[in-house]
Amino acid sequence: MTVSHPLNPDFRLDMSSLRSVADGLTRPECVLALADGGLVAAHGGGGYSVIRAGEAPRHVLPAGGNPRRYLPNGIALAPDGSILFANLGSELGGVFRIDRQGEVTPLLEMVEGQPIPPTNFVVVDAQGTLWFTVSTRTRPRDRAWNHRVADGFIGVQDSRGTRILADGIGYTNEIAFSPDGRWVYVNETYNQRVSRYPLLPGPALGPKEIVRQLDGADFPDGI
Repeated sequence: MTVSHPLNPDFRLDMSSLRSVADGLTRPECVLALADGGLVAAHGGGGYSVIRAGEAPRHVLPAGGNPRRYLPNGIALAPDGSILFANLGSELGGVFRIDRQGEVTPLLEMVEGQPIPPTNFVVVDAQGTLWFTVSTRTRPRDRAWNHRVADGFIGVQDSRGTRILADGIGYTNEIAFSPDGRWVYVNETYNQRVSRYPLLPGPALGPKEIVRQLDGADFPDGI
C-alpha cells in the first residue's frame, strides 16, 4: 500500500491490508519507520527493538538491567542514531536517551521547576525542538480515565529552556504536526476528542480548537 501525505479525506484502512512483520515484542507502544526499510519499536523492558526483514527482532535494553523501571512509551530518533523515549514510569516521567549499547542518559526531568510526571510521547521537529506530552498529573493515572479530569499538557525543550506550551488537556496522548506546519494536532484520549492548536513562532501555541468529539468506545491514542 502506498500512502501519500496529506491523506485523502476518504482514506480507509481495511483489515485485509494488514500483515504481521514481527513477533516476540514487548509492549511496542510506538513504532518508527526508518529510511532503509527497518523499524524501531518501543520495548517495555526499558529500551527498544530493531526489526528488519528476514531477521529476528534485536532488543536493546538498559545496560546493567532496569533498576529505575524505565517504561518507554513514545520514542523518537535522535540525529546521532540513538533513541529518545518518553518514560511512562509509575511515579516519575521525563525524556531519556538510550544508545546502541544500552547506556541511558536523562535529557529532560524537570519542567518549570517541577519533576515531570509520567510522560506519554516525544518527538523532535524540523527545527530540532524537542516536544513532549504528559497525559495527566493525577496519581494514580487511572483516576484520570474519565471526562472530568483535564490536567495534561504539551511541553517543549529548545535553546530557551523547557516550558509548557498548552495545559488543561484531557489526557494528552500523541501529537502530530500538519504537513503545512500551521497546526499541532493532539489526541485527548479520555476526553474522547481530537484537538488542534495554531503553531506560532517561538514556538508557541494559539487557542485550542476541537476537531472531532468522539463517544461510545472511541478513545483516540496514536495520531
